[in-house]
Amino acid sequence: MIDPALVDREVHGRAATCRAFLATFRGRITEVADHARTALATFEPGSPWRGAAAIALGDALSLSGKPAAAAEAYAQALEAAADNGYVALNAGYKLAGTQRLRGQLHAAADTCRRHIQLAERIGMAESALAGCLYALYGDLLAEWERLPEALDLTARAMECSDQGRHIGLSGWIVLYRARCLLLAGDRAAAQATIDGLDFNRLPPWIASPLTAIRALILLADGNIAAAEALMAGRSPIPAGDGELLVQVRLLARRGDHTAALEMLDRAAERCRASGLNGMLVVVALSRCTLLHQLGRRDEAVAALREALVAGMPGGFRRSFRDAGPAVASGLEAATTPELQSYVNEIKARSGEFQMPAGETLLSEREREVLELIAAGLKNREIAERLLISLNTVLYHSKHLYGKLGASSRTQVLQAARARGIL
Repeated sequence: MIDPALVDREVHGRAATCRAFLATFRGRITEVADHARTALATFEPGSPWRGAAAIALGDALSLSGKPAAAAEAYAQALEAAADNGYVALNAGYKLAGTQRLRGQLHAAADTCRRHIQLAERIGMAESALAGCLYALYGDLLAEWERLPEALDLTARAMECSDQGRHIGLSGWIVLYRARCLLLAGDRAAAQATIDGLDFNRLPPWIASPLTAIRALILLADGNIAAAEALMAGRSPIPAGDGELLVQVRLLARRGDHTAALEMLDRAAERCRASGLNGMLVVVALSRCTLLHQLGRRDEAVAALREALVAGMPGGFRRSFRDAGPAVASGLEAATTPELQSYVNEIKARSGEFQMPAGETLLSEREREVLELIAAGLKNREIAERLLISLNTVLYHSKHLYGKLGASSRTQVLQAARARGIL
């Protein structure tokens, strides 16, 4: 016979879980945590809803700037998921996102790969949750300077998003896709991708970074007034760096460097205290740039060193490239013996930094493309031989030409032979 008391507890736990998720879309983080804890305290150990409640608690902790505790909650959700594929994929995606916030890019990539494989095994490879995993994995690859693969993955994610009706999941997918498009320099495509979303339905922690991208596009187009109007009265979320950095840029443009630096200093302190090393990389690089502009070179070098220390375990690269000339000029001074190999890798991977005279650093894939060009293969044939897309071949060819100072196949082969590469 079914125990009515157990049924009652299960019903109350499920109701508390539903309240937690409803509160997430309203941005009421304290309520999310309270309802999720109530649900977890109410459920019996074997309840199929324990995983969902643990995800809600993880969301509240992550958005409160407590990534370590959030990771524990998501791990608890994975343990409770059992045979529930939806909960397992959701928890895996959230865990990977938290690992990214903590600067643990390799762990995040591994989590994404494992759960993408799970999605394929259980027939959910085209779901919106799988799309979130593709998109986040693409974002990680973009940070590692593997932009063609990132664009391919986020494009696949968008196909999954089109099939899903969950506005929150679709919002995450659009965010990562727009980031990759911006890195590729395609502002129009990034804007068009964002324009497909209904911002009024988005929870604030997704609307916040998407608003930051909209503002960055406006700034890049020289529309300062529109960017100012868009950001007016907005407050950055605790675990997000997008709107924060846009506000810093706007303050610096107005000449209010003191306020901009104070905002960055507070953010850096919050990152250190919470273990948000992924965010700390970007914040410290912004501090480096601003301090450099103010002529405070020693402090700028210290900020750059902090970014290097935070970024080295995860192999951050693109963030350093995008930080601009202040990083390029201060990199040697910021390097310690422990950081030397990491700095060398950043230089080798980032076209922003000049290579020593007479030295040409090609990636393994660029060398493969070069050798096939030398063998007389056309771009489409190279794509088929290497099992990559035509766009990826064109991307590598562009960088290959740039590194060798060439503008045609004939010139690139001549330059490669002159330097002993072929």
